[in-house]
Amino acid sequence: MQLYHYHPETGEALGASPARPDPLAPGGWLIPAHATTQAPPEAPPGRAAVWQGGAWALVEDHRGRQGWLDGQPATLTGLGPLPAGWADAAPEPDAAALAALVRAERDTRLAACDWTQLPDAPLDGAQRAAWAACRQGLRDVPQQPGFPGAVQWPGAPQG
Repeated sequence: MQLYHYHPETGEALGASPARPDPLAPGGWLIPAHATTQAPPEAPPGRAAVWQGGAWALVEDHRGRQGWLDGQPATLTGLGPLPAGWADAAPEPDAAALAALVRAERDTRLAACDWTQLPDAPLDGAQRAAWAACRQGLRDVPQQPGFPGAVQWPGAPQG
């Protein structure tokens, strides 16, 4: 006799093994918990065989699928249909969110060149002025036409 094992929580088919004879009941078989003598159906891609209280069923299997759940990155870990609020593509940021992202990038670029304005920075007057102009350009990014969707980042001075 063949036994078919299933996961105790999800009911997912795990595999098969031969049943062992019951030493207390000649002609009988030992059937452990979370096992059945009914063979599960062959699960096509994207489906899993699941024991559901007396019978096998094929349920959706999206485990490992990466996408977005309610606007946040997510990886699916459970069996069943896609959850409400699921999207395969990242949501388009609204104007306020995009503006916040651009301002954060601007702040990172400003912080990276803060050293150029220190009194003991190893720059001559022309280099210091060029860096000051670059930094002013960074501070002016939110006033650019097309902000936040189209931004022209000022380049770092050469030399």
